[in-house]
Amino acid sequence: MTSRQLILLTADSQIEAARALAGALRTSWPFGACPDCRVTPISEGPIDTLMHDACGLLLIPGADEGATGNRGYLRALDQAHDASVPALILGDIIDPARPDLLEILHMPMHTTPTTIAAVLVGMLGRQGEINRVRMQLDTTARVITNVHEEMEKLDEELQAAAMVQRDFLPSALPKLGSISVGALWRPTSYVSGDYYDVRQIDDHRIGVFIADAAGHGVPSALMTMLLARAFEFAWTRQGDDPAAVMTSLNREFCLQQTGITRFATGVYAVVDCRNGTIRYSSAGHPPPLVLGPEQLTPLANVDGGGLLGVFPDEEFKVMVEQLAPGETLLLHSDGFEQAFPLPDAGPTELTRPTTAYLNVFKSLGDLSDPTRMIDRISQAIDSRRGSLNPCDDLTLLCVHHARAGQPISAAG
Repeated sequence: MTSRQLILLTADSQIEAARALAGALRTSWPFGACPDCRVTPISEGPIDTLMHDACGLLLIPGADEGATGNRGYLRALDQAHDASVPALILGDIIDPARPDLLEILHMPMHTTPTTIAAVLVGMLGRQGEINRVRMQLDTTARVITNVHEEMEKLDEELQAAAMVQRDFLPSALPKLGSISVGALWRPTSYVSGDYYDVRQIDDHRIGVFIADAAGHGVPSALMTMLLARAFEFAWTRQGDDPAAVMTSLNREFCLQQTGITRFATGVYAVVDCRNGTIRYSSAGHPPPLVLGPEQLTPLANVDGGGLLGVFPDEEFKVMVEQLAPGETLLLHSDGFEQAFPLPDAGPTELTRPTTAYLNVFKSLGDLSDPTRMIDRISQAIDSRRGSLNPCDDLTLLCVHHARAGQPISAAG
């Protein structure tokens, strides 16, 4: 079967019996040629060099050796394992600290040579396949280790990217006159395809911007970096003109296309904090909503322009509405259409768009503090089915017009 040696490692008291067994194995070998049998006393010391030429290891411990003798056999078993040499034990080697010994084949001392030979043939015959499986496992373990290292590296990079993206969002929201603002920004994972900004234009007006880049994750998050830069440029030049801001954003987006069309939706509104007048321009974004104590009303969006980044000559118009005292302007991303599945929705329907979010928005009508509105929305999102696996990024801006004498919430 093989030209390599079968090592019979034996106690000094079992040398003659081991030699007799070696001769019996040669005559009892079921088929093929029996490997050369080498009887080696355990007292000769380490046998690590023998393992290089061994095809199998047969241990024959003595009955009176005790723990001291067992240690030699245990070292031999470890060396055999390292060399991928199969081992068979005649009798018992007991060591409570080595539960792996139970995985090694044991046979009684009185087992016949014919049975021992048959077992050894099976062990030696399967060892090639075992070695191949071990190599595959080692390769798989290395691959898994590499994958884990890459995942940890990617996790660190994405966390850093998330911190950078958050730095592009306003650290504080302006509070001016009777107007206060609250903001919710929730990525599906590390980074978001949503972007918002709220800035004070002068001593009585603020500009409120929200945008949603197509998709989510890293590609759309990179688009928000472009949106942030383009908005900064547009707002600095014409921040009091919603149509001009959207026109500038659209042109910049179109200039940055590199063969694959990337687009975004957005709304920019200028709010007069003295009287609640809203002048806004839209680019394919869900219409703004006005929330009152008892109703939720979508604002007109018929004059809104097309998507940002598609047609460089797209025209955007300004629409005008009034935000009465006690009312709140809601600007939101389209992720809310999938944020609140219906109660009877099955597992495959959790991502189906619904209008349930409108009822959730309407439930905010009894609140006069944008910060509390955002807290209530956050709780509603956390309590819904599937909240641990959101379908899309979520962003909501609440611009509240306080009634006379009503406390104005602090900037968030």
